[in-house]
Amino acid sequence: MITNQPTGVPLEDGAIGLESLQGINAVLIQQKLELAEIVLDVETQNQYDILTMDNKLLFRVAEQSSFCVRCCCRNRRGFSMHVMDGNKNSANKFLLTLLANLHDRSIILKSDDIMAVHVVMKVNRSFQCCQCRCACIFCSCDKINVEAPPGKQIGFVRQKCGLTIKLDVFDADENKFAYIIGPTWCCGCYPCCGREKVFKIYSSRDDSCIGTITKLWGGVIKEFFTDADSFKVEFPIDMSIPAKAVLIGTAFLIDFIAFEDNQPKKKDNS
Repeated sequence: MITNQPTGVPLEDGAIGLESLQGINAVLIQQKLELAEIVLDVETQNQYDILTMDNKLLFRVAEQSSFCVRCCCRNRRGFSMHVMDGNKNSANKFLLTLLANLHDRSIILKSDDIMAVHVVMKVNRSFQCCQCRCACIFCSCDKINVEAPPGKQIGFVRQKCGLTIKLDVFDADENKFAYIIGPTWCCGCYPCCGREKVFKIYSSRDDSCIGTITKLWGGVIKEFFTDADSFKVEFPIDMSIPAKAVLIGTAFLIDFIAFEDNQPKKKDNS
């Protein structure tokens, strides 16, 4: 049972631009299908929509990473996920401009441009050098930092060693307020081991289950021949906005750790 559980992250800190997360207890994250990945086997930058459970658009998300990094490092690559206000028309123009210039990761976006299109959150991940998926489970120190607004850290997530995916979730003051445990690792491939995958979120205060991050089943063709994944993130309705934002950012990390490079065609070519 999911119980309501407030966290130590202040509501007023890191909530600007994310007010739409207040009063809701779940969001859907849908990755957009990229035809170039299917037809040309080229790793493109990810794009996502974040929606309410009744399919109201909240945010658009665009990955920033270089072409070479995506091709050579695949799911181990470093990235910055720019989360934009989905209600602003300028977000679409910014997304297209951003994606058109992602061949150079050194491009630094002007602060006034970012503010103009309402980039409300940023999720950063560093490159992971380990090439073995199983080794990543046993010894990885994978981590993401979540900023809202960009430049102001509101929390971070750090992977732990183990037979399953285990993540510790921290607030801006480096206080651990939650931890996440994934399903049992099976055959070295999560997509091969059934349908929906549930990653349970537990409170660090009393070890009660306060939410879930669920990898939704998209069907055989979509699961095995594309990287277009969908997630449902559930959390207490009274959880602080920054804490909800950090958990949403965690879904991107889980996507890359377990589901981003799951296509048989890509494995055969790598």
